[in-house]
Amino acid sequence: MSRFTRTVCGCGLACVAVAALTTGAVAQEDHPLPNYMVTNLGSLDGGHLVATAMNERRVVVGWSRKLVFKHPKGEAGWIRAPHAFFWSQSDGMVDLGTLGGTTSEARDVNNDGLVVGFAETAEGEQRAFIASYVKGVVTMRDLNELVAISAPPKADPADRPAHGPFFEANAINDDGRIVVCAKLQDSGQIAGFILTPRYAASLAPPDDGRKGAFILPPSTTPSDEQGPSISAPLELYDA
Repeated sequence: MSRFTRTVCGCGLACVAVAALTTGAVAQEDHPLPNYMVTNLGSLDGGHLVATAMNERRVVVGWSRKLVFKHPKGEAGWIRAPHAFFWSQSDGMVDLGTLGGTTSEARDVNNDGLVVGFAETAEGEQRAFIASYVKGVVTMRDLNELVAISAPPKADPADRPAHGPFFEANAINDDGRIVVCAKLQDSGQIAGFILTPRYAASLAPPDDGRKGAFILPPSTTPSDEQGPSISAPLELYDA
């Protein structure tokens, strides 16, 4: 399985080049260098754009500067602020928005189309987010609100270091595990953690071949058309 992460450079009009990846030693006569097809991603409001990740369905995420009205503590005004985006061949460029603030950036997307990154809240604080774009609807949630604190298996909960909110999510795999960052309260150092999704005891995992990242309502069936739910609690494990 190929995963494409942080393979796209940022420019005024971002473009992505797609090629199959192989592993091991490759002889050029057996595997000549590919010819790349270039696709222009465009941008939000014509601003600067940086693409950071792409999944196997060629969904690209990143951030693009957008003209927004900011209400700082001092003077309010129009500024160009980075907004997380979701791009696909069928839907084009989609603004994922923020958590009520001015800025956001997408860092990774898995093959279920779940996006992670960080965004500003209405209080001006940076928080890790998870988002999706399904049937024209954008959903973004603060990961801190979805986390149910629990200890790693066979570990003492007292060993967990005290830390502040998760302020950044940098990667998500197809099992739904998310790598996040938080600041330790005792030393002030930044530490890494893994958020591991879990299912409600009354629900079985999807049987459609996907691991599934989040709990779906009991009355629904997981499908590519419906997209994943992002309303479930998550178990927290130290990285």
